[in-house]
Amino acid sequence: MQKETPVQPTEPPTSGYVCNADEMQHLVGFAEDDVVLESLPGPVRVLRPNSVATMDMRPDRINLHTDDDGVIIRVTCG
Repeated sequence: MQKETPVQPTEPPTSGYVCNADEMQHLVGFAEDDVVLESLPGPVRVLRPNSVATMDMRPDRINLHTDDDGVIIRVTCG
């Protein structure tokens, strides 16, 4: 019987940018559609109410939390 080698989880690749939510607070109050996501410095994830999201921690990812109307109500990292 061959011994199984445990698979080690790998960290997702990062962009080299480290998210700083404090620097992104100016986005609060804007409609998601009014923000050019590609202009932000790191990967961006939009989290709408009741949306499903992975629990992986990405220090370079900007999370934009919106309300039911698509208005950004909170900015976090991860």
